[in-house]
Amino acid sequence: MTRVRFEPIQATGQGTWVRPEQRTDMESSGQGKWNQHGMDWLTRCHAIAASDLFMQIGHPEDQVILLKATLLRAAAEGVNWRELYRSLYDRWHTQCPHFPDPDTMAAEIEQHPSRSNET
Repeated sequence: MTRVRFEPIQATGQGTWVRPEQRTDMESSGQGKWNQHGMDWLTRCHAIAASDLFMQIGHPEDQVILLKATLLRAAAEGVNWRELYRSLYDRWHTQCPHFPDPDTMAAEIEQHPSRSNET
């Protein structure tokens, strides 16, 4: 399994892209075992978290809304969104203090209408 580790980035005022360092060993970062589908969703979430556009335009809450929508889509496709968000939060909460803690995000996602017909 190939692991992708996102390195810390500096905001440049321009669009910032992260060059991932590929890892083939199991890291003990709490990500657990991710299949390719889960890694695809993790990469999407990291791209949202890494974007400084939301702070530049003064609407960091829109970043959280987009992230929540992405987590809901991942959940609909069978991805463990709790593990996905925990990994994301562990990596980004210091740079993105507006991200809700995992328990708060879980409460928001669980009460979302799209989740009402799932068990």
